[in-house]
Amino acid sequence: HAEVVDMVRFNGVYEGVDLVFQSGPQGFKYDIVCRDTAALARLRLQYNGTLGPLEQLAHGPLLLRTSLGDLHEHVPASYFLAPQGMQDVQVHTVVDPLLGEVSFNVHGEWPEGAPLVIDPMPQLLWATYLGGEGYDLITQVEVDDEGAAYVTGYTDSAENIATTGAY
Repeated sequence: HAEVVDMVRFNGVYEGVDLVFQSGPQGFKYDIVCRDTAALARLRLQYNGTLGPLEQLAHGPLLLRTSLGDLHEHVPASYFLAPQGMQDVQVHTVVDPLLGEVSFNVHGEWPEGAPLVIDPMPQLLWATYLGGEGYDLITQVEVDDEGAAYVTGYTDSAENIATTGAY
């Protein structure tokens, strides 16, 4: 796991469930920590701001449709914090489209006294910052067959008009 620079922990979001936000060299992330099976059974996530019902794709991730585009959220790593160290475990998401809720199931034995860490990971499909401190106007955006985006327009900004690596 990457080095953590800053961390905020919210204890007892649900009884037996904590939420941990972390930032570090790899960016921002969050973990859900469940102390036991009863806590996991109480855990429900709801996503606000989506367009239409939540969907679970055939290959596992959740599909969240937003006004800014689609977002996939995976559960890439889940593990128990056992006395002998981290113990990987399979955790599967269960989507209730009628309630717009997501819950989780553990596949395998739960070691006694070991908290479960669920490590969801949003998959950002594409992003960049475009614009600076001056007046900026985008007149057109096009995407070619290979997925490259072309943005045209005007700017009065002298610097900081795009993310490093963008042209």
